[in-house]
Amino acid sequence: MTSDCFPHQVHVLRESPPVYLVDDFVDESECEYMLDYTMPRMGRSVVGGGGFSNWRRSYSVNMVQPMPSNGL
Repeated sequence: MTSDCFPHQVHVLRESPPVYLVDDFVDESECEYMLDYTMPRMGRSVVGGGGFSNWRRSYSVNMVQPMPSNGL
């Protein structure tokens, strides 16, 4: 799937839940930047109700600063 406004090839790997593979979405230097930015900030993933689980072994990081609670 491609279009004029999104010129990348998109592959549907799974429909439910949706999983897509986008060819050439970022280049090698952008990948390196994301890795350099996120790896030092990586932490244990939080479970749905908040907190951590001794059974989960996943790690995650947010790349975008959260919005202030007052919306400014």
